[in-house]
Amino acid sequence: MPSVSFAAQGLLTCGRCIGTTLTASSGIGTAKARIRSEVREADVAEYCEREVGDPTRLLACLADTRKTDLGTALTASADCTAGRIRNVDDADYRIVGIWGREDPTGVAIGTPKFSRADGSIVSTDHASGGRELATNWLLLCGDKVPAATKGAVKVSAAAGDVLGEPFMHNGSMMTIDVHSGTIAYAEPKSAIRRSVPKGAILFRGDMSNPRRVHGTAFTFRYGCEPAAYDVTGAFADGYASTLTLRGRAPVRAESGCAITGYSTSSPNSRLIFKYETPPEL
Repeated sequence: MPSVSFAAQGLLTCGRCIGTTLTASSGIGTAKARIRSEVREADVAEYCEREVGDPTRLLACLADTRKTDLGTALTASADCTAGRIRNVDDADYRIVGIWGREDPTGVAIGTPKFSRADGSIVSTDHASGGRELATNWLLLCGDKVPAATKGAVKVSAAAGDVLGEPFMHNGSMMTIDVHSGTIAYAEPKSAIRRSVPKGAILFRGDMSNPRRVHGTAFTFRYGCEPAAYDVTGAFADGYASTLTLRGRAPVRAESGCAITGYSTSSPNSRLIFKYETPPEL
């Protein structure tokens, strides 16, 4: 993993903020990684030398920064096996991939990409803090970036991997990736596994607005191609809540694969996905 910030001696709050020195750690690289760090005298000196270009202002910076920041403590924890971190702001974030050429700053390629609880991506500019999140993850977990996790489910589908949040749908574990607008079966319930394989795509569409979800859903029958139909819906209260989709669902003939019509009273005309809250760190 490449270097992601100006320092990695301790936890960071932002790229231009004062650094910290590690004072305690436990469980590094495990599901119960913990770190505490605090601002020491060396951190004050580094900050002022970095931020103050005029030597005549250095002493004033040192005095002011000692008064406001010296001794300030930061803590963070992570489940390194599940790709989740509770950062220094006491908010939870989840790894949702690795930054590639889409990195807006061009300096974080190859580092973990994080999402907030509402599903939005944490950018890598200094104001957003994506690089500092990656640095704190590096301290807690090393270069471990899990390919599949409990909380951020990854399934292999015909069109590639789907990495997203866990939801339950009619007894099956699903993964919803709001960024690609995809819902896939992570663990189909036993009663449907003959017709619905793991990784099957149930929905593709636009989830950029949690209150206006729309796209194409699919129904399944063993030996038949998935049958598509239009659906619309919304998340009840942001992305980490129940999603309900509605549409006129295909009705098949009693045998075979033929579609005989579309109905709003079909069991597939109302699809409910209940968010599964990951365990606390």
